[in-house]
Amino acid sequence: MSQIHNVARVMAVMAHPDDADVRAGGTIARWAAAGKDITYVIATSGNRGGDGSVPEADLAATREAEQRAAADVLGVRRVVFLGHEDGYLTPSIELRGDITREIRRYRPEVVITHNPTRHFGYGNHPDHFAVGEATYAAIYPTARNPMAFPELRLEGLEPWEVSWSMAIDAARPNHYEDVGSTGARKLEAIARHGSQYGPEYLIAAEGIMRSHAAQAAANGHPGMELAEVYRLRFEGHPRDQFTTGRMVPG
Repeated sequence: MSQIHNVARVMAVMAHPDDADVRAGGTIARWAAAGKDITYVIATSGNRGGDGSVPEADLAATREAEQRAAADVLGVRRVVFLGHEDGYLTPSIELRGDITREIRRYRPEVVITHNPTRHFGYGNHPDHFAVGEATYAAIYPTARNPMAFPELRLEGLEPWEVSWSMAIDAARPNHYEDVGSTGARKLEAIARHGSQYGPEYLIAAEGIMRSHAAQAAANGHPGMELAEVYRLRFEGHPRDQFTTGRMVPG
């Protein structure tokens, strides 16, 4: 079993409502069922994720409610909305500071977030890149640096060192999670996002999990019916890679 499965606290930092459920919902459901404390941090409320027929404020309220309902399905403990503008995200110091605040507040050992690098594959939304870049900057060095954002220490939020990151939509994944036992729950969570997905997407979502299982088998991890894929990275102090045996390729 990978070292990451022994952690107690996990945070998913995502750009929009539904991102975590669609990309990592099976993993999150399995970890929540195992007793891990799961936090969602969502940069926007998805207020521009529509066809223009619904006012932005109404759409934001709907999407926040959908996300909370989906989180309940998966067993997520809490959902935090940062209130940044949907579609306009950049890896700003303000966004990095807001993410750093939540990392220090909830002290996750694992952070799941967006791939920060554009590639010719799936998931190339500029908001995703912005959140990925801001989150990785928050993980290192900002969240662990006692001199970064000194106002956070005045709020009682002391520096925190994240041990692992898991990037979704990466061009070269190196980690596969078996979600055969929680794939149905993931689909149930996605179905809660009715403003974004119809029943036809649930068929596609199951197919994606099956294709990820085939990808896992091709890369030496057979036996999965459904899988989710990530770029896993050890984020702790470099010396720990050698003293704890937690070194991760790439």
